[in-house]
Amino acid sequence: MTRALFFCLLIVSGLVAGQVAAEETFSGQVELAAGLACHRNLDLACAQERLEQALAAFSADGDANYMAHVGKARMTLALIHVARDDLLRAEKEFYTLLLLDPAFALPPGDHPPKLKYVLDQAQRRLEQKPEPKPKPEPKPEPKSVPPVVTKTPKRIDKVQPRASSDRNQALWADLRMVVLFGDDADAASSGVGAGLAWRFWPSEHWGMGVRYAYAYHPLQDESRDAALQSMALGLEALTRMMVGIAELHMGLGVGAQSMGTRDRYDHWGALVHARIALVWPAKGPWALSIHMEPSLLVGGDRSSFFLPMGLAGAWRW
Repeated sequence: MTRALFFCLLIVSGLVAGQVAAEETFSGQVELAAGLACHRNLDLACAQERLEQALAAFSADGDANYMAHVGKARMTLALIHVARDDLLRAEKEFYTLLLLDPAFALPPGDHPPKLKYVLDQAQRRLEQKPEPKPKPEPKPEPKSVPPVVTKTPKRIDKVQPRASSDRNQALWADLRMVVLFGDDADAASSGVGAGLAWRFWPSEHWGMGVRYAYAYHPLQDESRDAALQSMALGLEALTRMMVGIAELHMGLGVGAQSMGTRDRYDHWGALVHARIALVWPAKGPWALSIHMEPSLLVGGDRSSFFLPMGLAGAWRW
């Protein structure tokens, strides 16, 4: 009875294994899907084990998307090693992948800075010591079976990297001309000013900043020995895009501005401003820009429009 039950279980197991294998469209498909599922569920140990099994099972024979599957598995393994702060193993995964496909690049989207760093290190290592591209070894075929024609793996199109700066923080200083309009221009002349700003770009296209600005306006009434002075402090939300070899920055900001004469800043108002700036160069530790900031000051029962324009320089890190 026991022996009969054993043979029944053995037959059922063989049928189940055969069904799973029949559902695979390429070798290693089940292991790849299981590894990606474990990674989505944050089970890193399971994901690493199944993905390494998938890599061992992959074959270019009969798999038209062989390079895409290898790239997906090795990039996910690199993510796992980065999450564990094991950057050397993550770099090794990318280096092995680049030997097979030197055109490999990260897919579009936001990626952890450490992941970009280890990919850059692997690319530098490949450039310093080029090695011949290894060819996948075909599995041995029985002599009675004609050889299978190997399909050329589809080459993954290289995604061109963004040409913007790889430094995500900057300290800006500027000199500006502040043009007044309307009743403000009747009371005071357009004047000069200066500003400081710190800006941070947590993603490729979006950033934020803190800014301070000062302006000095001589009064139109020459009989008064005084001038209108103002100080402003505010927050900004920014976006950027490439324009040739430069960047175009645009943004909106809110804050507060105080004004007064004879160093008395006794008038306060809410400040809203827009910003547009052309920044050159897009990369590097320094930058220059020309900019203008259409601004609206609202205080009490009146509002004032003015236009700062100027030149700025930045140190980036």
